[in-house]
Amino acid sequence: MFLRLVCFCMLSLTSVFASSPSVSLEKPWARPADIGYNSAVYLRLENKGDAPLVIVGALCDASKKVELHETVEVEGVSKMIPMDAAHPWTVTPGETLHLAPGGKHVMLIGLTRALENGEEVLVTLLTKDGDKIAVRAAIQKGAGTCGSCCGS
Repeated sequence: MFLRLVCFCMLSLTSVFASSPSVSLEKPWARPADIGYNSAVYLRLENKGDAPLVIVGALCDASKKVELHETVEVEGVSKMIPMDAAHPWTVTPGETLHLAPGGKHVMLIGLTRALENGEEVLVTLLTKDGDKIAVRAAIQKGAGTCGSCCGS
């Protein structure tokens, strides 16, 4: 009986790890901001797997709401467009998704705690397949600005 239980537990752990996407995260960071303001998270994510990685959302316990955004220029004016499950971020095998100021980013809306320079914030990216990608982003001032959207 004990052996069966051990085998079951090992198989369960194997399936959890096997279902995780194969990715490489580089330089995750977020802008500092006070409680109630917004911030943004940036990084580079490389899909090292054999199948497309489809990112449909994100979670963060440091904000009331989290959205995937892309900054685009419309008639000479920069606008942030929220992405959704109908318009996800798809990263093909071997491709790198760049989240950077002035482009794609994870928007933390209505911070529930201050994001102080030198700290970290945990963001979880959600995939179409139900996988979760944990991202620890360093809080730091970055190049460029995003105006009043981020409180910086």
